[in-house]
Amino acid sequence: LDQCKDLFIKFGGHKAAAGLSMPKENFPILKQRLEKILSEVPEVIRKNSRRVDIDISASEINPNLVHWLEKLGPFSIGNETPIFRLSGVTLKSFDILKDAHVRWNFESNSGDNIFLKGISFNYVGKNGVHDPEFIFEQQNINTNDLCVYCSVSVNRWKGREYIQLMVNEVTLSPFE
Repeated sequence: LDQCKDLFIKFGGHKAAAGLSMPKENFPILKQRLEKILSEVPEVIRKNSRRVDIDISASEINPNLVHWLEKLGPFSIGNETPIFRLSGVTLKSFDILKDAHVRWNFESNSGDNIFLKGISFNYVGKNGVHDPEFIFEQQNINTNDLCVYCSVSVNRWKGREYIQLMVNEVTLSPFE
C-alpha cells in the first residue's frame, strides 16, 4: 500500500489488517498497480506455505491435549494457533456443506478404533488443495498415508462437546 500512497486520502494498518480511504475513480489504478507489484514477487513467496509445528498421531489427540492447548490461548498474531500434521489415518467419509465447506470423518489406521471429526471452511475450490472426492478415491491406490494439516479444538454445540480438527488441508503424502 505504501507504494500506492499517492492514490489514497489516508491509509494504515498492521500485518493482519489494513484500512484505506480513496476516491472511487482511483480504484482501477490501484488494482492495476497491485497486480503489477504482486507479479514481481516470486510465486513461492506469494502462495501460502504450509506451516507445521509438530507431527501428531490420532492417539495423541485427546481431552488432555485440548486442555493444554486452551491454556496456551488465546491465539492470534504473535501467538499463532499450533498446526499439527496428522498421519496414520484414513478418510472414512466426508460431506460437502453449502457447496464450500467440508466435514471430514477420519479413522486411525492403528486398529485402536479412534475416530476423529474435522471441518474445513471454504475448502471446496480453494487454490492448491485436492478435492475431497479425489483424496477419498486415491487413498486406496496411494501407498502413503494421508497427511491432515490441522489445528485441534473443542466443538461446543447445544450442550455437547467433542474434539474437532480444524482442517487446513489433506494431502496424500507429507511431500506433496
